[in-house]
Amino acid sequence: MATLNLQVGASTDDALSRYTTDWLPTEVVIGCGNYNSTFNNWRSGTRFQNVTIQQGAIITDAYLTFRAYANESAATVNTNILAEDTDNAATFSTLADYNSRTRTSPVAWNDIGGWVAGNDYNSPSIVSLIQTVINRAGWSSGNALVIFWENNGSSSGAYRRPHSYDGSATYAPKLVITYTTGEVKTSGDSGSGAEAVSLRELGIAEEGNGIEQSLTAAVMLSGDGGSGLEMGGLLKGLFSQDEGSGADSIKILTNKAGCDLRLGNYQGRVSIPHKEVRL
Repeated sequence: MATLNLQVGASTDDALSRYTTDWLPTEVVIGCGNYNSTFNNWRSGTRFQNVTIQQGAIITDAYLTFRAYANESAATVNTNILAEDTDNAATFSTLADYNSRTRTSPVAWNDIGGWVAGNDYNSPSIVSLIQTVINRAGWSSGNALVIFWENNGSSSGAYRRPHSYDGSATYAPKLVITYTTGEVKTSGDSGSGAEAVSLRELGIAEEGNGIEQSLTAAVMLSGDGGSGLEMGGLLKGLFSQDEGSGADSIKILTNKAGCDLRLGNYQGRVSIPHKEVRL
């Protein structure tokens, strides 16, 4: 499991739109909510470059972090968070460009509490948004992704404003993603045998489909090329995104030099230099 910490890194990689015709790509803040009867639809976009997560990885946690620009406590602030549903999101250019981008299904961020200037505030989990983009057939590690933050029926005068990149590169919006690549690894490195066999190589993630939200894995140990069960049984583990409901790892110990690895209908052979396989 790994965690990627990203931050908006260019002036054109975040922008604020107020009402339907107001485009502010270099404002010192971005924001979301209902400012007043004239500017009643605040919404923002943030772009994160160099997202070094491979296609089909399993996203286990993801959220935005905003640094509050000012003290703001008016209620009720109701918003939606969405991702741009594309392989490699471009930087922002015009309001027409912003409006035309295809969005994923939203994640609600409602009843946002009061903000104190200088404090950091995290969004709800946006795992589903990041997973949708990472699972796209055309996604590649190192691509960029865009997250939108849009008003969804906030009360008049209720809004929240974080720093933008132009206001402070240090306090620009952040995105934190925790993920796993779904690899089967052997422990120890004696220079002999394969160090890792990815599930993609075994056919689990072929044709760009990625690893689904759950995967049943079975490991069969054999002492002589698969003709018999060394430990007398089949060990199974369920991998799941559901808040730790599945096993994080399974350890299989054997005194043999290899084992047959079977996942669903797929099979491969893994060398075990130090007699342990971790899933």
